[in-house]
Amino acid sequence: MKLWYLAVFSATLSAQSVLLLPSPPSHDGSGTVYMQLVARTEVEPASLQWRISVPDGIAIQTTDITAAVAVEHAGKSVTCAVPQKPGAAKTILCVLVGGTQRLPNGEIIQIHFKRTTAPAPVVLTLDQILGATPGGKLVTFPDARATLSPPDQEMNRD
Repeated sequence: MKLWYLAVFSATLSAQSVLLLPSPPSHDGSGTVYMQLVARTEVEPASLQWRISVPDGIAIQTTDITAAVAVEHAGKSVTCAVPQKPGAAKTILCVLVGGTQRLPNGEIIQIHFKRTTAPAPVVLTLDQILGATPGGKLVTFPDARATLSPPDQEMNRD
């Protein structure tokens, strides 16, 4: 019994994640998703990479993805690109790198978006999230998702 409890407790302690927290949508359909890092000290990454799956009805440009102030103070910058695959779903690949200082827990990235045609909630997904510690150890993260709600119809009334 004690061994089982220790195994569950250890698994809980080793968890790290990336969270996506969307802002309430504005009346014009624009908004921001805040990407937050939660990692224990021994697995705090110095760099991250991830893929964003952009749902239909949402527009995100690579220049709409910016590093949070705390990340910039740590000497990091974010670079994103759209893969050139004909017929592929809209994806954006990003890396957050710079020096060997660990990324701070908390807000690390802001993803600004504009709703184009989607009148219903849509889901923004980050997957293939990988990090590296200052010593080069691989850190894996589970996928992260955020539901982006349409602007409140009451807000659109003039």
